[in-house]
Amino acid sequence: MNSIYDKLTTLDFVIVAGYLVALLVIGYVVSMKQRKKNETLFLAGNSLNWYSIGFNMWGTNV
Repeated sequence: MNSIYDKLTTLDFVIVAGYLVALLVIGYVVSMKQRKKNETLFLAGNSLNWYSIGFNMWGTNV
């Protein structure tokens, strides 16, 4: 058979793995820097009641 795996080399797998690791590292670093900022955005600085947040989340899904 002439499958795609026959044409791939070790270097191809190393490049794909390196790309995935780089994406994970960048995502982790960015998420840690913006953790505090995102908490205030999602919870509105703890100024909203639970039912207000719940109904808004339910309304976006409907």
